[in-house]
Amino acid sequence: MNNQSLIVAGLIHQDPAIHQQMLKEQPHIARFLKQYQAYPQDSINSDQLLGSFFGLDADKTTQTTASICYFAEFNQKTTDYWFHFDPVHLKADRDHLLLFDGAYLEIKTAEATQLIQECTEFYADLNWKLVYKTPHRWYLGLTEPLDLKAVPLEQVTGHSIMDQMPTGKDAKTWRGILNEIQMLFFQSSINQQRQAQAEPIINGVWLSAGGQLPEITPHIQQIWQSSPHLLVQGLAKLANIRLIEQLNLLDFKAPKATLLYYQEMEQALLTGEHQNWLNAIAEFEQWLKQHQSILQKFDLYPLNGHYYSPKKPFWKQILRR
Repeated sequence: MNNQSLIVAGLIHQDPAIHQQMLKEQPHIARFLKQYQAYPQDSINSDQLLGSFFGLDADKTTQTTASICYFAEFNQKTTDYWFHFDPVHLKADRDHLLLFDGAYLEIKTAEATQLIQECTEFYADLNWKLVYKTPHRWYLGLTEPLDLKAVPLEQVTGHSIMDQMPTGKDAKTWRGILNEIQMLFFQSSINQQRQAQAEPIINGVWLSAGGQLPEITPHIQQIWQSSPHLLVQGLAKLANIRLIEQLNLLDFKAPKATLLYYQEMEQALLTGEHQNWLNAIAEFEQWLKQHQSILQKFDLYPLNGHYYSPKKPFWKQILRR
């Protein structure tokens, strides 16, 4: 890895025609990308790439995002196995059951409190630790690990869950529990009220991650983020490195090993609205215009199966031959 790295997930659109159209409309992005040489990269998501800058492999990152995010939110180090236990809306569509992230459900604090209480009481014999700090983001703490592989919520939202359910030795038990929770929530007065007000009901949870807080070895000394991101905050806090909560690089100090995390394009893609991505691209164009001279030495990670390093000047390429 280069000492200076820039993650811009969602910059390279999967549709080549849309990507080429974007390059015509955004000349600074086009010029910026021409300065880079592409190299193959293993297929990983943005969380796994972030983890790699802290010495975590892809599987370890996937298993521990909940514990890291829990640490970021509650500032508590525990030996429990923490899972994302996020409230969702499930909608039947012909032969599929579609999932929608709770972040778009406008869940009220009182609603989250009551549903978690009902869930805790129903499973009192299992000694669950169910907590939340933000109404649409819940955590489940267990004292023992599970043999369970689960798909992260952001990869499922807006899609069918039929082929995305947990796998592993404990999967059958937990599929049954998730079905029970659907029935429990459906009967809740919270959802009766939401139905009466024509609001989408909170009729399920999505279980993912599941591990203890990991030991990390950071390869960077500071990290800048374009907007708050819990995994970034947790990793920075765990590593005790500097975290800058914006991407105005006027105060940028080049000698330190630095990671810049620009996440707006990826967030826009998750909404499923093409215009949101175009708006985010336009904002990135303006940001790039202001900071292009600073970014010339950065490796670029757009998470499209490649990473990009700045091309060496022509005279340096001749000397290497």
